[in-house]
Amino acid sequence: MTVVEMYQELEEAIQKLKKEIREKGKVKEWPSSYSIVLGSETLPDFHEYMVKYYNKNRPIWAEAFQQIYIWQFVALYKSEQGLIDYYDMFRENNSCNIIVAVSKYLKENGYCNIYKYYVAPIVTYHQQKSKYFEYPHSILQKTRDWIVTEEGQKIVWNFYVDVLEKNKLELLESEKEKL
Repeated sequence: MTVVEMYQELEEAIQKLKKEIREKGKVKEWPSSYSIVLGSETLPDFHEYMVKYYNKNRPIWAEAFQQIYIWQFVALYKSEQGLIDYYDMFRENNSCNIIVAVSKYLKENGYCNIYKYYVAPIVTYHQQKSKYFEYPHSILQKTRDWIVTEEGQKIVWNFYVDVLEKNKLELLESEKEKL
């Protein structure tokens, strides 16, 4: 699938959601990294493209998209244990640089609702300064509970759309470079 086709699919998903809101007053299920909603595979396609194209040197917006995509997926699919695994991946490598960079991007670009839930488990961990500290159940549960709410899924969906729309020209140009 080309980047142009992915953006067409994204626009179709946006229009279907708007129609559902107009007709029913709410959305049955927001597109997420876990579910393929409204017959659309838009998010997985963008995710896969970015993994391949920006293999190592991802711009921060692409890294943020990737990390929030994975973070949402593990929270929705694997529940609290998925979140523990997500944060442990960085902690065990003694490198929270990616989480810090993504958190900074979220905060600086107005995605504060996502930021506060994304950063909370790792901040709490570092405040304890113990190699054997476990993430507090209450923090992870609060994060997961937010992600599964309609509000949380809507906010994360809007984040994906916003990031993809703001960086559309760069993604379209990246496809031309591949040719």
